Amino acid sequence: MPAEITERKLRGHGSIGSNLDIAYGNAFQAYREHRYPEALVLLDRFLATPRSQLGRQFSTEPALQASYLFSRTLLDAELGRTDEARRDFARARAQLKLALGDKPGHDRGKQWWATYQAEMRQREAEALFQAKGIPLPEPDTK
Repeated sequence: MPAEITERKLRGHGSIGSNLDIAYGNAFQAYREHRYPEALVLLDRFLATPRSQLGRQFSTEPALQASYLFSRTLLDAELGRTDEARRDFARARAQLKLALGDKPGHDRGKQWWATYQAEMRQREAEALFQAKGIPLPEPDTK
């Protein structure tokens, strides 16, 4: 996406949802391009951005939080921040558990697609942890 389109959307020429998507997308694109320090700054900025009521309701869904936190986990691991990676992984796993519920076949709800995205990011983080020799955090027994 051309930079001027991104900048124009971030200045308020797009919907709340599209602005949030672009900010997260920029962070994840930087990750995929192996620009890890920049990606972490962008992701942290995205996670700290005050949102309107509509945006806040959307972005605080547990499935989305899980996806965002697993993305942060990947960045932490790539940057050698093992303790932070394990902490973020545990937080993401807890959010995903909230999103999925405890029942097999549980309805994934209106953010169903985000649960699959979070599970994909979780598998990617698990593979990265294994490749880097980072132990997974103990599962929450609560």
